[in-house]
Amino acid sequence: MLLQQNNLYTKVVRATEEEIDWLRNQLTFDNAKKAYFSGGPAKVSIFNFVDQVFPSGPLPEVLKAAIQDKVNIQVMDVRTPPCAPLGREETGWLRDYQHEAVDAVLNSTRGIIWIGTGGGKTELAVALARRAPVNWVFAVHRTMLAAQAAERFIKRAEELLGTETGFIGDGKWQPGSRFTVATFQTLYKAMVDPKRQAWFDSVQGLIVDEAHVLPADTFFKTAMRFRKAYYRVGLSGTPLDRKDKRSFYSVAALGPVVYSYTAGDLVDDGVLAKPRIHMVPVKQAGAFTSWDVAYKTLVAQSGERNRFVVAAVQKAQKPALVFVKLVDHGKRLAKMMSKRGIKADFVWGSDSLSSRQNAVKRLVRRDLDVLVCSVIFNEGVDIPELASVVVAAGGDSVISTLQRIGRGMRKAEGKNTFEVWDFEDLGNKWLERHSKERKRAYLRERFDVFITPITPVPPLQEEVPRGTVDSNEVDGFFNLTP
Repeated sequence: MLLQQNNLYTKVVRATEEEIDWLRNQLTFDNAKKAYFSGGPAKVSIFNFVDQVFPSGPLPEVLKAAIQDKVNIQVMDVRTPPCAPLGREETGWLRDYQHEAVDAVLNSTRGIIWIGTGGGKTELAVALARRAPVNWVFAVHRTMLAAQAAERFIKRAEELLGTETGFIGDGKWQPGSRFTVATFQTLYKAMVDPKRQAWFDSVQGLIVDEAHVLPADTFFKTAMRFRKAYYRVGLSGTPLDRKDKRSFYSVAALGPVVYSYTAGDLVDDGVLAKPRIHMVPVKQAGAFTSWDVAYKTLVAQSGERNRFVVAAVQKAQKPALVFVKLVDHGKRLAKMMSKRGIKADFVWGSDSLSSRQNAVKRLVRRDLDVLVCSVIFNEGVDIPELASVVVAAGGDSVISTLQRIGRGMRKAEGKNTFEVWDFEDLGNKWLERHSKERKRAYLRERFDVFITPITPVPPLQEEVPRGTVDSNEVDGFFNLTP
């Protein structure tokens, strides 16, 4: 089989029917989302049979499988390297594992760096731009991430790249000559603007922050628009952990994992504070016909479980973050805490960026003991002063589980350990399974996990549950499927 590799796609130049069948099989994956809605097993292929092409990202994995299956493949790489990468002496400030990660990308020209939260993604991105002096874009999927990334990059770029960092997003289009931080949302809208096409084609290096988001259709299309990007890099602490099994889209756009350094590795090296996970048993009876009803009844609206949450908050070291999924749940918990003398506030997706940033400042100053937050704080919020996290949200997402506790794992003066309070939900098949999934995620990272029974706070008269959670009050994406 003869293949021709380009920046975005690899084309089959010559192959037998048997070789084509083998290749299609290698590029076909389970699609849990499609299977759920179709009611049976479902597969999806990223091989275009008509044009005989596939995204170049999985090519290294295809070649590995070919060796194992004794399939003869030759590859013509028709890409043009935009520069000769510089040596490690250009990035002497990096730690050893960061040097290794940058080397892995430059040697392969593409791929995902699987690095735990706090591993220095800013430093890695700047180092890549330093050693490969081309026009780079750092793409993020939330405005808050973009603002924080731009602030950090501006400082590092001025110092190490000798140029200003550009910013695209939130109504601004100010690309830099060497490095630009941009939101996917603004980039996607600009893809159809004739005035922006030359800029897209000027980008030779693409870095995707939180690469596990790429399976979203608009994000994937945006990443594939950078057709001149010779270097294609993803950064994520959980790149292949999507529950819907669509992680292959991240690999398709960027390439496979080329370097791994997990949160557990960072803890062992003393870079991050070590989490101590307390799983609080909460048993509630209830059989429900759907996951969404079970979640609303036994998590968001449950007076009993919420009293356990408040009790955990009382025990948790301060300042603390409390994570929820539903807006109504967050409001309810913040109110319960305030009535018990805990200085608490709640932020969610409707709040402006400045409001969220001010809430974090109040927490750090200790004007607040606790900040209850939604999925908007899963990523991009670094609070080294944070002493604990309380995971009131439940759920089985490995990605969300590790992102939440990553908010407080950065070290600060006198901080070597970090508390996490989670809940071992018992009595319902879905909640029990999800609790086990979160526990497995903690143990996979080699974190210490303890079963810690506590006594819930006594109920107040006005806390008797009433009404239902409005489905329109879901903050961000909430998957209601089991």
